[in-house]
Amino acid sequence: MQTPYPFIVIAGPQSSGKTTTLLALRQQGHAVIYESAVTVIRRVKREGHKPETYMRTHFQEFQERLTQIQAQREQWMQRVLPAWPFYLCDRCDVDQLAYYMRAELPPPDHLKGELLRARYFPTVFWMEMLPEEFWYTTKHGKPRTTTYEEGVELGHHLRHVYERLGFTLIEIPYGGRSEYERADDITQRLTGLGLMQTTVDATVRNLLS
Repeated sequence: MQTPYPFIVIAGPQSSGKTTTLLALRQQGHAVIYESAVTVIRRVKREGHKPETYMRTHFQEFQERLTQIQAQREQWMQRVLPAWPFYLCDRCDVDQLAYYMRAELPPPDHLKGELLRARYFPTVFWMEMLPEEFWYTTKHGKPRTTTYEEGVELGHHLRHVYERLGFTLIEIPYGGRSEYERADDITQRLTGLGLMQTTVDATVRNLLS
């Protein structure tokens, strides 16, 4: 049976291992919704823009595209796997809200609407930021355009917004653990929350890739 709040968010600062841990969770058979920003950045590149420049000069347009893709992915997942007990999200619309607040801009009505519509589970898994040595190269092998200190500051801001909205954060520490060990930690905690575990067959695996 699906929980009334089927979208469970894996949140945290940049360089906290969210994406690699979600890949490990997918290998365990969980239904995963990947980060929207990666898709938007790829599209921006195909349009001939430099992502770091585009995100700065077209801030609102970039955030709107993130919100749109997030909504599409959540709706698609529910159509494809309607009886699935829950779906794990790499970030969510709360992050978009946090970026608007950080820029001291009012969030647009469509984002407010999505946040009111979204059924995010009230408990969020908060990934601890990795040590500074991991900051300088992303998982794609490209250097970051922001400093480690800026990443720490943004992480504190994101956490504050989640807490301000009333989410309970479950800490997923790094402690030198691999993404597979952190994925096991999350799976065990999901069980502790009374959420059903399930697996996917090969057909569904291909569909989710």
